[in-house]
Amino acid sequence: MTSCSKTTIPGHPLVIDGRESNGKRAFLLICGLFAVVAPAWGLRFAFADFSFWNIIPWIIIGGAWMVGGAFIGGAVAGEGLHWTFQGGKARLERSSWFGVRIEELVAADVRDVTIDKVVWDSRPDTYRAVVVLKSGERLSTPDRTRASAEALAVKIKCRLGLA
Repeated sequence: MTSCSKTTIPGHPLVIDGRESNGKRAFLLICGLFAVVAPAWGLRFAFADFSFWNIIPWIIIGGAWMVGGAFIGGAVAGEGLHWTFQGGKARLERSSWFGVRIEELVAADVRDVTIDKVVWDSRPDTYRAVVVLKSGERLSTPDRTRASAEALAVKIKCRLGLA
């Protein structure tokens, strides 16, 4: 295991940025709005008459609205996490389009720092360093390679004084 003196530079914070860019959020919002508006406009005749055969366009429109709603929800309510570790504390900025919440964590708030494996079908598996709080909440860092996630977990433990 790596010692803390080799993983930290005194006076320099450890910063992990897991926030989504506004451009990506805007793209998700536009895609969601398109998925809601396009089928409703293309099948607008189904809104004019309520008959048995109009159930098929309504099913199509409903499915498109569910997909569009998921995209819009991800764009608007999705939360990004920006970590800053310095001086034995972690400052967490949770940001979304609804605002920013800032929390301060100390070693007494943390139960453990672990590694989680993320299994993918289409690419190699990735790993995340996860800070497990005593409240049960799990805070994950962005995806990394196994070695990088393990090194990051050691750095987090050192910065919080858990190592």
